[in-house]
Amino acid sequence: LAISALHLAHLRQHERQTEWINIAIAHKSTALAIFSEQLHRIDESNARAMMSFAGIAVVFSFASALHCPNSVDGPSLDALADILLLARGIQTIGGQAMEFLRHSNFAPLFDVTNPGASIPDDALAALDYLESLNVEYGQRLEGDSRKSYENTIKTMKELASFTYAEPTSLTLVGGWAIRAPPGFLEALRDREPFALVILAHFCVFLHITRENWCIGSWGRIVLREIVQILDADSQRHIKWAIVQVLT
Repeated sequence: LAISALHLAHLRQHERQTEWINIAIAHKSTALAIFSEQLHRIDESNARAMMSFAGIAVVFSFASALHCPNSVDGPSLDALADILLLARGIQTIGGQAMEFLRHSNFAPLFDVTNPGASIPDDALAALDYLESLNVEYGQRLEGDSRKSYENTIKTMKELASFTYAEPTSLTLVGGWAIRAPPGFLEALRDREPFALVILAHFCVFLHITRENWCIGSWGRIVLREIVQILDADSQRHIKWAIVQVLT
């Protein structure tokens, strides 16, 4: 109900928009209270509802930053880091009932089989370059940190075809966010340069998905912020992202 009200606020920007936004926020607050009560007792009876809600909450966070005029949490690097942390919570839910979920009618959600779309050569080259950078960069890191970056890049590469198959799909956006390792999220919070370089590549996929009403200008706004933070040496690693999004 919250996300439906928010969508109406987006569709009817000159007709009762404030009212729809207030309704959306009220429904979200009510829903979060119920959700929080159930977090510590997830079982087969509520696992699907809890996972569904968590996914919708992530989408709501993307959308509300765009469509709530008085929001103090508009699209930004910090806001995106918060959303990634929220999305990570879905793994906690899944972890408590994963076996059940994988054998329920939710099984397709865990299927990352290539949908058949080819990934453009420039995108493949950029992701391959990220992997090679990680090998080089990883020599200065502890094993867990290097593995964290490796998994983050691998997931982006595995899910990229979904965006090219259907540009408004949230499969990569949501799937990558949910699978982001804790080590990567911590590095992002610390604004570690290589973590920001990886996130810059994610911004390209956000930008491709911009026609989805929940995503809009997120990719462009966050990438601009990343460019301002990175020094000249690190900026050379995100030329593909800059060309795709900002030129």
